[in-house]
Amino acid sequence: DTIKSIGNLAFANANIKSINISTNLQHIGGGAFMGCNECAYKIAPNHPIFTVMDKALYNKKTKELMAFNYYIWPDQWFIIPEGILSIGDYAFYDNRSNDMHISLPSTLEHIGDYAFYGVSFSVESKGFFGNNLISIGDYAFSEDNFKNPKTGQAYRMEIKLPDSFETLGVGAFASIGNNSVGYTPVSLDIPSGAKLTEIPDRAFHQAENLFVDVACKINKVGEYAFLAWSAFGFS
Repeated sequence: DTIKSIGNLAFANANIKSINISTNLQHIGGGAFMGCNECAYKIAPNHPIFTVMDKALYNKKTKELMAFNYYIWPDQWFIIPEGILSIGDYAFYDNRSNDMHISLPSTLEHIGDYAFYGVSFSVESKGFFGNNLISIGDYAFSEDNFKNPKTGQAYRMEIKLPDSFETLGVGAFASIGNNSVGYTPVSLDIPSGAKLTEIPDRAFHQAENLFVDVACKINKVGEYAFLAWSAFGFS
């Protein structure tokens, strides 16, 4: 109960079953519980900062989903509640064993570094970013795959970024759709109204089955941004 702060990646990949978060704890760093596959979060009643909903850990003050554990979630459907503004670093990191249908809130503005790295999505809709997204962090969707929830087969996933979008992280969509069974076609539309001006290093590195249509005004393309990648268009 004396711990006031937990640093970034502090317990990453640790074999812990549960953690007690007392009222003294005021800070939890990004990815603090990354890879703790069976960890349950136990929060002190009426904690001023943190809370648990549907087994996910949230920061109430910043309105951020900090950590979610697929392995203790009984359903394939997970709905992130409206009002959440950000998905924290490593929040859904490296889930390859289950196909999860994740519904993002329309209020979402920021997606952290490695937030959905290595996730297998089961998605029906054409897009799921809403109209308020501002930034996507480094390697946030790298190594991801998409499947149709009705058939379980890979299919063309259409992703559209909103006009509010400003910042794309390094390697954000690197190797997306390149699963072990075959390629999952992914289409990414960056509209003319988006405020994005730079394609960062490795943004679409080795995303061999990704089509990107960039309609906004780009001033800079980073190193290896489209290395070993087959389809894109600038409108």
